Amino acid sequence: MEEEQNDDNQNNIGLFIGIGTALGVSLGVSLGTAFGNFGLGISLGISFGAGIGIVFWDVMKKVK
Repeated sequence: MEEEQNDDNQNNIGLFIGIGTALGVSLGVSLGTAFGNFGLGISLGISFGAGIGIVFWDVMKKVK
């Protein structure tokens, strides 16, 4: 039973990283548009978004 729950948690990390990255890229594009530097905005959005997704996944794992 516990093994199945661990498999579900491992499968969900991709979901949270994907959501965090998508939100980070959209925020990065917005900031890139505002400041005129798309490359920096997109790269920062991807890195921070993936990090936020991992942190959110870790918090949700502890809540369950």
